[in-house]
Amino acid sequence: MKAKMKKVYILSHHKFELELLGRLQKYGKLHISNVKDTVEGEDISQVFARESEFSSSYDPRLSQVHHLIQYLESFIDKPSDPIENFVTIKHLSDVPKPKWDEYVNKGLNNLDKIAGEIHKIEIKIDKNKNKHTKLFDLKDNYKHLLDVDLDISKFEDTGHVNFIVGRIKRVDLNNLNKLSHKLHIDILSEGKSNVTVLVALLKNDDDSNQLLLNNNFEIINLPDPCGFEGTPKQIIKQIDSELVLLDDDHTLYVSLLKIIYDKWILYLKSAYDHLSLIYQQKEKAKLAVSSHNTFLIRAWAKVEYIPEIKQILKEATNDNYEIIVKDPKSSDRAPILLENHPLLKPFETVTNAFGLPAYNNIDPTPFLAPFFFIFTGICLTDAVYGILLAVLSFYMSTRYKDMKNFFTLLMYVGISTAVIGAVIGSWAGFADFTVFGIQFPLFNAMANPIQFLVVALILGFVQSIFGILVSMYHNIKTSNYSAAILDDFVWLGLIFSILGYGLSMVGIIDNAMLDVMSYLCLGFVALIILFAGRSQKNILNRIMSGLARLYDLIGFSSDILSYARLLALGMATGVIGMILNKVAAMAYYIPVLVIDLPIIGNISIIGFVIATFIFVGGHLFNLGISLMSAYIHSSRLQYVEFYGKFFEGGGVKYVPFKEEKQYTKFED
Repeated sequence: MKAKMKKVYILSHHKFELELLGRLQKYGKLHISNVKDTVEGEDISQVFARESEFSSSYDPRLSQVHHLIQYLESFIDKPSDPIENFVTIKHLSDVPKPKWDEYVNKGLNNLDKIAGEIHKIEIKIDKNKNKHTKLFDLKDNYKHLLDVDLDISKFEDTGHVNFIVGRIKRVDLNNLNKLSHKLHIDILSEGKSNVTVLVALLKNDDDSNQLLLNNNFEIINLPDPCGFEGTPKQIIKQIDSELVLLDDDHTLYVSLLKIIYDKWILYLKSAYDHLSLIYQQKEKAKLAVSSHNTFLIRAWAKVEYIPEIKQILKEATNDNYEIIVKDPKSSDRAPILLENHPLLKPFETVTNAFGLPAYNNIDPTPFLAPFFFIFTGICLTDAVYGILLAVLSFYMSTRYKDMKNFFTLLMYVGISTAVIGAVIGSWAGFADFTVFGIQFPLFNAMANPIQFLVVALILGFVQSIFGILVSMYHNIKTSNYSAAILDDFVWLGLIFSILGYGLSMVGIIDNAMLDVMSYLCLGFVALIILFAGRSQKNILNRIMSGLARLYDLIGFSSDILSYARLLALGMATGVIGMILNKVAAMAYYIPVLVIDLPIIGNISIIGFVIATFIFVGGHLFNLGISLMSAYIHSSRLQYVEFYGKFFEGGGVKYVPFKEEKQYTKFED
């Protein structure tokens, strides 16, 4: 059900604005909206023509503190949680509530000092990182020169002679020695097919250069040793020693940052959240309108919140305030706050995924809950899957409080699956279980797919009729009696008279009812033709609208046929489970590494490992994809087939103005 809302106007003096907003923020139950976005906002703006004094709400210290926190935390190893790959989970630090102001003041008063200490270390870390990168790149360059046995630091040309290091094949080297007497060649190292050599030749000796080129001489460009001395091997050793020192320095810098983290992080986080709360207050102040001396806030609140809000206003403004409370008009877009029984609360996840109902419409949550519960169980249809899902979801709901409703919903799905799976499905792909003397399954869906289909279609018919009844209930509740009778009741009468006519034709009910049902059908058809288009003034247009309304019978039939997906998904889960078991059984008997064990007998080690992998991994995968399909298709049946009977969307979510902290929370 939806909470009943009241529109609230709050008027007070400017000097109380931030104090009042701070109190309302701590109260955390008032939905503040923009006055200027309303119909009456134009008239109000003529009186309150002054712009908000908080044209710039942002405090530069917010960015500074945020950067310091992020930088410090980047050097802190924290245990990772696999679920954080899919959703964002806040890990808030506990702060003693009595010491909150002390923590905030200490963080803000020492902000420049902390920033200075961190900045000094940050500069050293950046220099260390840059030097580390350069040395690592230099080491990579010298790795290709390990066969060059030459002191690189002392290698340089003379006034008349150039020295070149390169590689050449043995055959080409022999040919080169025969062809030229101007080249002086020293062998530095020898490989299987290539030889690394040092060549000395006169400067501007183009013939010798061409000769080297013709004999496939590959020149090796020697990198700048950057102050290191010796052969490439010796230089690499020196670089490695230098890198070790840099790593030690980095470890020292990180340890210094960790000391700062342990000492100041709670104060910095408290300071950030304090500045953030003030920023939120100033942002909300922009939604108000102002005169030279006063300000006006427009908000929404539950009826039962009004006395508490008045008390807050009295305390925050020294009784200098005015409050006006009104019922929402039809033109107002009052925010929606869903309030259902704790057992139904998890099903609000399904409602919120589609969109909130309009304020004057009905909350679909309690009506879709039993159907969603049953449909997901039918789609999964495996008792073991259900038990596993229920246990795992219960654990997750206790661990992740922010996602409690979602995981509780999955736990419901697991319970439904376990019960329905035991009755009509399988146990991890196996059937024919006897528990406490009861033979399971009670109904074999694999052997009776047509009966399973009939059950699915009956459920579809029941939910579709229930949707029309919900529409009738809502119309009666809102005193729209003409719609309740001429739209909903007449439509139900037509459907049941057609159903009765069909049942009497096949002999399920007394054949004497055939004429009665036929007359009822004609009567309800006539009512639909006459009154379905009653908003039309032209009689011809009214009749045409009524005839068009009769076409909805085809839509109603297609809606019911959509529920056949329950059969398809339910059987798919069981069939895949059975196939996995058969494949695992085949793998178990692979005749490799067979050993004879006491009691058990012959067992294939390879077969056992493969069969276990197929069985466990396959069933977990089947559970995952089947759960996804069950959730999506069960939701679709609600959104398309069920909602279409009564639901009107477009609702605005009730977002209370409250303290939104990013880093801290008060200790429980």
